[in-house]
Amino acid sequence: MPASGPISEGQRLALMNRLGEVLGQEEGRTLLESLPDVHWRDLTTEGDILD
Repeated sequence: MPASGPISEGQRLALMNRLGEVLGQEEGRTLLESLPDVHWRDLTTEGDILD
């Protein structure tokens, strides 16, 4: 099910905790911090730039 918008801080914390359990704390934090804090539809695509 696609997300309807940016996740809440509570959802973000729950995700970070679960990633820490699965990947390890440092790796989970690194992965989560590398994700954009915006909705995917708000990102520019190559097609946007070429238009």
